[in-house]
Amino acid sequence: MYRKPAHDSVTTRQQQTRYLYLLIPTSHADTELCKTVLTAQILGYPPPYLIHWDTSLDYPDRTSLRYTEKLRLTRDFLQQLPEHAQDGMVILLDGPNSWFQLRPEILLNRFFKIVEEANGRLYETLPSDVIAEDDLEPSIVFSAQDRCIAGTEDLPSCYAVPQAPSAQAKRNLRWLNMGSAVGPVRNMLALFRRAVAKAERLETGVHDHEIMSEIFGEQELQHENLRSRHSSWWRKVADEWLGRVRSSANGSVGKGQYKEGAPDEFGITLDYANELDLSVVSGIDSIASSKHNWVAADIAQSMLPYWTISGYNVPTNKTWTDIDLLTDYRSNSVPAIISFNYDKDHVLDLHQKWWQSLWLQPHARNLYDSAAMMPNLPAASVLDGSGTEHTFWPATMTMYKAGVRSMDGTWIGFEQLCGDEGTAHELFGDGLGLWTDPAP
Repeated sequence: MYRKPAHDSVTTRQQQTRYLYLLIPTSHADTELCKTVLTAQILGYPPPYLIHWDTSLDYPDRTSLRYTEKLRLTRDFLQQLPEHAQDGMVILLDGPNSWFQLRPEILLNRFFKIVEEANGRLYETLPSDVIAEDDLEPSIVFSAQDRCIAGTEDLPSCYAVPQAPSAQAKRNLRWLNMGSAVGPVRNMLALFRRAVAKAERLETGVHDHEIMSEIFGEQELQHENLRSRHSSWWRKVADEWLGRVRSSANGSVGKGQYKEGAPDEFGITLDYANELDLSVVSGIDSIASSKHNWVAADIAQSMLPYWTISGYNVPTNKTWTDIDLLTDYRSNSVPAIISFNYDKDHVLDLHQKWWQSLWLQPHARNLYDSAAMMPNLPAASVLDGSGTEHTFWPATMTMYKAGVRSMDGTWIGFEQLCGDEGTAHELFGDGLGLWTDPAP
């Protein structure tokens, strides 16, 4: 089922060859899943794996148990990966409700930057020997949101999480959001093992968002305990005066019990600037489509948007400043992924407008033809903060590129997944009917 990439997973001082996995939890095909797959593959992401594909997650009397099963199946997928895949990178979506608009090397470059910045914040607040002793190292980046999911502010998932960095302080994006999560396989596996253990202890079930938020809160509570144990008296006074001590809504400082060995450490940090993923919770609250006279350096240096191997029937000379990009208008950042977490039926016209505004949609058929004919190549090659080059390959390479895999590796072609006229009309809108795979 899993094949090693063309270059074996050999680590040198300056190079690492790794797998890249895109995981989408969904049990059935619909138009939104087809949009996720289409946009990802046009941009060069590997064929997604569908978590709990063709499984029944209906619990009429205990609806929240389906979230436990979602956690369990994600854990099971990560757990059955071979040892040589444990250093691979996972892009995990919350569901089939996301569109990609930037290439994987941009997303992965931003991931390493976010991790490096989070690591820097740790060293600003904790002694280096404490960080080394407890092996504190950011490694998993979740989306962020501006409200706590828990029902009470007296829980660590609400009060213990850190404030957003100063550049993002006004937006107050300090709480975990499930839109996307990016991190190494082995770290994600440890996290999902803890999440499943928590969920299974609750007989009535609970939302996976609450579980992950609780784990993040417990991690940050232990960070706060470490700061308290290792801070000088004047540092404690300064922290109190500057509002750095995190307390619950009733004013008590919920330090809890210090735990030896950092059992609550999972390396979670957040995408405070919506650089990886923008979670849109209503049709009008944060998203705009616009051209940019200036784009971020990582976008400007990326391959031209309409580059294809054939150059056929697409505007190959257009640059990133020539096209509309979906933008978080509050920060003017251009995310790699846009996740929609609102009821689309209530804002259907607006949702279709955003789809038609996505830069790749007017040429989606020709772009997908080209993507389907691409040879087996790395999805991305990026440098981390230490100067190590990471080359990311699809985990399984075949002659067919357009489609997805189920958890057991079964191939499902795009023609089978999205093969009805209504879906084709919404995806491509060009009147040419169903998409046909050009690969021989």
